[in-house]
Amino acid sequence: MAGSLPRAPSTGRIVTLVRRSPVGISVEQLASAWARQEDAPEGSTVVVAHEISGRMRLGIPWQVPPANALSCATVLRPRVRPDAEAVLWVAALVAATSATGARPGWPDLLFADDSRQIGAVNLDVHLGPGTIVSAVVSLRVDLVALGLAAGDGADSVPGRDAIVEAFTTHAVRCSALAEDQRAELLNEYAEISCLVGRPVRAKLLPRGETRATVVAVDPMGLLVLESPTGMLERLSPVTVLRLDPIP
Repeated sequence: MAGSLPRAPSTGRIVTLVRRSPVGISVEQLASAWARQEDAPEGSTVVVAHEISGRMRLGIPWQVPPANALSCATVLRPRVRPDAEAVLWVAALVAATSATGARPGWPDLLFADDSRQIGAVNLDVHLGPGTIVSAVVSLRVDLVALGLAAGDGADSVPGRDAIVEAFTTHAVRCSALAEDQRAELLNEYAEISCLVGRPVRAKLLPRGETRATVVAVDPMGLLVLESPTGMLERLSPVTVLRLDPIP
């Protein structure tokens, strides 16, 4: 795949470039600029200790104190059609879960086993004529909610760098699955999802709400809901404000 970095043959780990900053507007902004202006190769990762304006999907502010937060973003070069962009949200969720042990919701939230929100992923796609030129996937986690003591700041948390490295490695892995082995990616998501097979409450855009049971994620990355009457409905990330499991 064009733009891919070599994998170490002995371990399968991704050889990555990492830029760290003590402060920045957001990890997406820095990683997207790196991808577009400097042609950053796949796997290039930005880590920011203090985001001035960190935002989740739909521009929702990330309000976890910097001392308790981990924020990173990885550049991908996926060969996925623009109309299948939703699959990259699934890839980001699977990568985040593999790195943190959280349970993925959809399309962006991460939960603890008791359904508390502990983080989120985000996706920034750069489109060209009929193609995705680059995609930046980001991970934001509340380290305290994840069960890690923040101490004197996020930089001091044991295992923080391991989370960043694991997210980068799995983001590249999941991007490759989205291209060539999408069924494997979707099955992996279904096995770890806190939503599949459960009733959920979906707040929709521009307004409205629905309650139904999640039955699958389809090959285009859309969430499939089944109403109590058996009617199926497919949701895309752009139509959902928030989606939560019903206890």
